[in-house]
Amino acid sequence: KALISNGSFKDLKIINPAQSPVSWSCLACGVNPGKHGIFDFIHRNPKTYLPRLSICSPSSHGGTTLQNDLKAIPFWKYTSRAGIPTTIIRWPVSFPPERINGELLAGLGVPDVCGLLNSYRFFTTRPENWKRSQNLEKIILTGDSFIGRIPGPKKNFGVKAEIEFTGKISPDKSSVSFQIQNTNIVVKAGEFSSFIDLTYKVGLLKKIKALCTIYVSKIPKTKNDALEFYVSSPEIDPRKPALQFTYPDKFSKNLSDKIGVYHTLGIPEDMNAAKVGHLPLNAFFEQCRTVDNERMKMLDYELAKFNSGVLAVVFDTSDRWQHLGWRGSALTPGKDNQGTIVNEYYEKNADKIFGKIRKAIDKNTALLVFSDHGFTSFERAFNMNNWLVENGYMTIKGDVSEKDSAMFKKVDWSRTKAYCLGFCDIYLNIKDREGKGIVDPKDAASLKKEIAARLGNFIDPETQIAPVYKVYDAHQIYFGDYQKDGPDLVVGFIPGYRMGWQTAIGGLANKICDTEKSEWKGDHLVDASFVSGTLLVNFPLIPKQPGTLDIAPTILDLSGVSVPANMDGVSLWDKEKTGSEN
Repeated sequence: KALISNGSFKDLKIINPAQSPVSWSCLACGVNPGKHGIFDFIHRNPKTYLPRLSICSPSSHGGTTLQNDLKAIPFWKYTSRAGIPTTIIRWPVSFPPERINGELLAGLGVPDVCGLLNSYRFFTTRPENWKRSQNLEKIILTGDSFIGRIPGPKKNFGVKAEIEFTGKISPDKSSVSFQIQNTNIVVKAGEFSSFIDLTYKVGLLKKIKALCTIYVSKIPKTKNDALEFYVSSPEIDPRKPALQFTYPDKFSKNLSDKIGVYHTLGIPEDMNAAKVGHLPLNAFFEQCRTVDNERMKMLDYELAKFNSGVLAVVFDTSDRWQHLGWRGSALTPGKDNQGTIVNEYYEKNADKIFGKIRKAIDKNTALLVFSDHGFTSFERAFNMNNWLVENGYMTIKGDVSEKDSAMFKKVDWSRTKAYCLGFCDIYLNIKDREGKGIVDPKDAASLKKEIAARLGNFIDPETQIAPVYKVYDAHQIYFGDYQKDGPDLVVGFIPGYRMGWQTAIGGLANKICDTEKSEWKGDHLVDASFVSGTLLVNFPLIPKQPGTLDIAPTILDLSGVSVPANMDGVSLWDKEKTGSEN
């Protein structure tokens, strides 16, 4: 409140789609997706139709190198070129890290040692009680003892390395003791372990260091009870990183020496496990608090040594907290409040963060606090590929079930005009662009208008609600050299609806609209107009609606660096009201 009363607090306009990789790239670079090349979490290879992650995928040059799809220059490169000390902590889509005039710790996009964004395991003696999943591992009790394996990175010849471990239930059934390589650790029911060191042997003389944690959710008291525990993704060990995720490389260890061992995964808060019940919600929120505490230590460390330049620290646990903690209903009049779980997070964390910063900076230091998007409820899933099939734009070969439909396995491309991949995107199957395209480029404009109009008229038969707020022609909202790599249509849903999980990976569900049954209750994958971000600053702003494209130009202007002509945003700093240009 003190910061708001002495500064400016406004909504921050964001660009469709309201996705973190897109918004954070706009914030970093000051350009629209057509110029920075990030359109969704998931992009596609137009020749094969196969999906890939925009924030971390194998390099097009082959080998084991990883890359992201960001093509534009972030503000920290400009400040570095100007010789300004620059520190960037956990900014999304910054992996692999680039050389800067300072230090960089990459955020969203950093993989585990398997090269994946998440590869947790859920061990249970009752796998039949759970939906089949690649994360599910069966264990067999011999008396009170068991053996398990933690999968890791691939060896030189392609087989996954594994670490075998043993465990034993305590006589009083209150805890489980684990023997994992050189670690002996006892984990009580309903508690997390501390970090556990892992060493994978991936070659004759090559070893990879990693870290994991264990959460024991159930210990059997009778023969009919299950033993169940969660093992987190094998994360990069910051003390001996298998992959460079900081610049300079030694920064990861230096930081660990100062604040202790910390989570390195892009999203260490395991929403995937919590969504399906493999990690209980109370444990998930505890995991979130642990990550936030680490981030607070990073902030303390950086503030203590900050004298001049640019310091950016990203706290994004609030996003994960809201995905699983949202309790409002946008589709039920009068019940759209986010609920006490979300309120608790902001009440306990926001003031703590702002208080630290206000004490650490002087009146000559500019402060910008902003979010990449807002939030709403996720109650109904819209399965776009089902809609495309039922409306004659996509054709399927024979019968197909949900589990074998991913990545367009049963699509007849010779009779398909459009397909959906990602969380907001529709692509036309255009000749000479797609591998098996059939749509003449000259017919693309009329086909886009037709699909947009029919989607806008669709009514969910179960709710009698129109889920689609607006369908955008991507060529009218994006411009730049990389517009050609993006989708043809961008779908904006009303609050309460979102693209279905199967659609995102090129699959089909059982019907067009369905109730979301998982613990994932909150989301932002709706039309951007419904989930604006927020902006809070301690300096006067020009009379303009702030947007994500304006943040990078503002940072450069405040730093005394000329704003590049190719940036789409403008500086928000009102120098006249400040009374000084310094």
